[in-house]
Amino acid sequence: MKFVCIERCELPFAMNLPPDAYNVSIGGAAYALALHQGWVAAIASTGQWSVGPEELAVRALAKITSSPHIQRLRPVICHTTTREIADADLPVLTESEAAQEMFATAFETFDLAAGSNAMHAEANRRRAAMSADRRVAYDLALSKTAYARRLADRDLFLQALNALIRLYMQRFDDFFVEQVSISQLSFQYPLVGVQAIFFCDGEELTWHDDVGRFPGLARTPWLNLPSDDVARFKEDLGNGVQPNAVELLEVRARSFLNRDVTRSAIIETSAALDLSLGLKIREGYAKQGKTEKEIESTLNGAIQFETRANRLMREATGKELSKYPGAQKLYERVVDHRKKYRHGIAHADVEPVMCEAGPAVNDFQELRRIVDGVSI
Repeated sequence: MKFVCIERCELPFAMNLPPDAYNVSIGGAAYALALHQGWVAAIASTGQWSVGPEELAVRALAKITSSPHIQRLRPVICHTTTREIADADLPVLTESEAAQEMFATAFETFDLAAGSNAMHAEANRRRAAMSADRRVAYDLALSKTAYARRLADRDLFLQALNALIRLYMQRFDDFFVEQVSISQLSFQYPLVGVQAIFFCDGEELTWHDDVGRFPGLARTPWLNLPSDDVARFKEDLGNGVQPNAVELLEVRARSFLNRDVTRSAIIETSAALDLSLGLKIREGYAKQGKTEKEIESTLNGAIQFETRANRLMREATGKELSKYPGAQKLYERVVDHRKKYRHGIAHADVEPVMCEAGPAVNDFQELRRIVDGVSI
């Protein structure tokens, strides 16, 4: 059996590279990206569409319409993964896995409001209603689809794409482009997010659009805010109340992380912890009767994070930061994150990947919550 997975996306900006194959080195291995210029989306009035060179895109819809709407696309990036396995190596799905795959490939036929348990029960009912021969054939198709899905790796695709973008930006001094995240790509249409198309022995099995988190797609409110909170927000806005600086830094860090801007995410969340730590030290010293001038002088003489977290926190609150409940191992990780990421970003060209930046941001924010929770 020969399986093929094609992952592709439309960039949200133009690039001046010629259409060609570009091999990106990821961990020493070549990751092939194909860059296509001049592609279009041919869109029928029924909503069906096809992308590619204009002649091919229009031809693909010939049985539906002879005059589709033509939408010019920005650069389209593709990656193809191919695997060949023996029939005997195709995984056999459990009942639960088969139900899950059945739902994944035909979710539009299920009542999404019923909940996951009800939908799985419905999937099992449908399979049980099939004849024995039909179920064998259907489960084989589900097994093929389940195996094919394993070939898609959105994070690796984006890692390779952003490596290409970074080098392109520097070499050609193009500041109109930027690294992309799944949330940015989810705004594109009709290629939404990173699309993956799966084939087995030349036959298309299924496809899906990987769009990341839902709010990136939302065009209407996706969360009901308490009316009291909205009223307080409006009142504060009218009175010129400024945002809580620490919390705003952390929200911005999450925003950067959501857009895969990992360097800025680390800097913002590190600043939030530094600010929170400084405020807590000021609070402790002030309660001891120190003047603002004395406090400022002490802080200016101890700008290192470890010095403030240990000596100054002990003087101001009675205990070093690492000695507070739940803080010891967390503190050690944050110190490591600061040395490896924060300093490397501020003073060098360190570029954490998402699997590094995400846990680091979580650790910074968890330690900040411990600092804020210290009673004076």
